[in-house]
Amino acid sequence: MTGSDSDLFNPLRYWHDLPEGFPSIDSADAEADREDSLSDRYAFQLGEDLGHCRLQPPEQWSSDDMERGFRHGMARSAKHADVILRKLLRLRVNAYGRRLPFSAAITTDYLRQITVTVCPVSGVDLTQGTLTDNDWSVDRLANELGYVPGNICFMSARVNRLKGAANLDDLLGDGAAKALLHGPDALEQMSPSGLRIIEILRLASLVAAPAGFARGCASREFPPLAMAPMIWVTPQCKLGALHVACARSRLETSAQKIRALWVKRSGPVVWRTSNRLVDRVRSRLGSGMHPCDIWLDLESMSMILEITDAFFQNPPPLPQGMQPNDALREVNAMIKPVASYKR
Repeated sequence: MTGSDSDLFNPLRYWHDLPEGFPSIDSADAEADREDSLSDRYAFQLGEDLGHCRLQPPEQWSSDDMERGFRHGMARSAKHADVILRKLLRLRVNAYGRRLPFSAAITTDYLRQITVTVCPVSGVDLTQGTLTDNDWSVDRLANELGYVPGNICFMSARVNRLKGAANLDDLLGDGAAKALLHGPDALEQMSPSGLRIIEILRLASLVAAPAGFARGCASREFPPLAMAPMIWVTPQCKLGALHVACARSRLETSAQKIRALWVKRSGPVVWRTSNRLVDRVRSRLGSGMHPCDIWLDLESMSMILEITDAFFQNPPPLPQGMQPNDALREVNAMIKPVASYKR
């Protein structure tokens, strides 16, 4: 990498950055949406979409309604399906066959927003259609949840396969987090699962947020080394991603303005720490470091913890005179409906 801004900001390589926004799921509609994705009518429409797009039917139909819909779709003029639409339809077929709820908010537009060209866990360049370990694959991060925004991301087929049904406790149960204290060499060691320790840590930080959402709360269990698209994990994650966004450009961006609003009020010492952290992140991104791994460095992590502590001691005012309880209700209104998609 050359270290230029164009190299530092490449959204198709990594999405550890400020999310554009979390798709809102209305609590009144969440349960109905969940049930609809498991209904016979849904199966018929899904089969019809498969036939309309002339996609290969599954080896075994999961319902007569889906097969009937497929025949109905085949009788219509063929519709072109790009790679994203084909991926979406395959995901929906797989989910219905396993009786996993599938949110209507998971659309082709959503998949395009979270598409990457590099596996966020292993760092390999993703391929398509090669039937190899590096092929792109969509994983449900928290196995307790169905297909709902914030719970899915693209990764390599190898990582998806080795992760299997592991939950957050499983991932951290082999002492992976303790390996942080033993230096870079320990992070490259292979675990019994076939994943490297560093891959387990990245996975754990991805799983933390949706695992918390499954319980209807924000995650407090694991400092974020990576961040699933459109997800905030912890305050450290918010502030960490903000510094990454500022490091990617020297221009006066919205991220720079937010950082000034949030951090400058904590005083010159904290502001200097924040500036040093931006420079440190910029240097590491310029050298080609995976953005998730910036926080494996204990000095970077100590800086973000210092900034976070100062943030809580003197938080910025809430917009439009909003009270803390009102802000908490708004956050819960976004998080709790996701828990309706438990399998």
